[in-house]
Amino acid sequence: MHINSILTNIYFIFSRYGKIKNNKEMIEITNSTLNKFILVTRAVLIAAIGMVFPPAFLFLPAIFVGEAISGGVMNAFSLFFVANALLTMISLNYAIIVFTLFGPMILVFHWMMHKNYDQNSTVVLAAVMFFISIFVTSYSYGVSPEMLKSKEVLESFIQIQNNMSIEKLSTAEWTMLYNRSLQLMPAMLVIISLLLSYVTYHLSIRKLILKQGLKLNYQPFIYFNLPKGILFVGAFSIAVLYSFGDILFESPNLVIENLILVFSSILFLLGMSVIMFILNKIKAGRFIKILVTLFGFLVPGAQFIFIAMGILDNIFNFRRLA
Repeated sequence: MHINSILTNIYFIFSRYGKIKNNKEMIEITNSTLNKFILVTRAVLIAAIGMVFPPAFLFLPAIFVGEAISGGVMNAFSLFFVANALLTMISLNYAIIVFTLFGPMILVFHWMMHKNYDQNSTVVLAAVMFFISIFVTSYSYGVSPEMLKSKEVLESFIQIQNNMSIEKLSTAEWTMLYNRSLQLMPAMLVIISLLLSYVTYHLSIRKLILKQGLKLNYQPFIYFNLPKGILFVGAFSIAVLYSFGDILFESPNLVIENLILVFSSILFLLGMSVIMFILNKIKAGRFIKILVTLFGFLVPGAQFIFIAMGILDNIFNFRRLA
């Protein structure tokens, strides 16, 4: 009795439909409203967890991208707005940040997928939009390179790390670590944007295929590939920067390091995709796949094996040969 009462109240809050005509319509509308309520609740919980565990945000945009494709972009964006309105109970600024970071990305995903663009174009364009949103949001809140390099921010960082860390480092060591993080931050933001975009695309597609039964162009991770010219572009860019970087940039070596980090991370994922494909071919168990994944991420030096595998696959395309 109490459950029916709750569902009815949820219906009157969220429903945009007219007067209920019969019990069947009541059930359909109530189920639809309940699904929307669960969707919004899940999004709010993920965003709340993201405050202390940022990787949780990997699962946020996919909730609304899938809804935008199946239920319409206006419906999905209204639910996204409701979720952010509820986040204002935690912090108004936090809700605004979440909205400005992920809102444009959701719209780009909907437009690209609705127009049936290929996977790589969709992922890259959505990643570019998220990357731009990071800078727009940061600058709107006064976060700039000059501010990050300030003495006050550095001192706050060292104090927080000393309070949180079990192993104490000297001020000089923390300063070196912080400055190094700032130097590689552009590459890290690019990698995060691409990873978030890729995860969002695949979670959205899988949801639409499994739950909606839609026929969509879907390329599982084991078939992840890169354009043939990616190695040439990377090598050519690094060669140009190495030769003429002093003319173009104040610190060309830092630009080269960021480029190498981005390309090596992409090739690492490509190599992992190839290895997962091989394990799938030999019908390896899930435990073995998890073990190999942990090996690639956690064991020092293992990353070079995966990167080398990615380079070779981009040249020879092992999976087509298989």
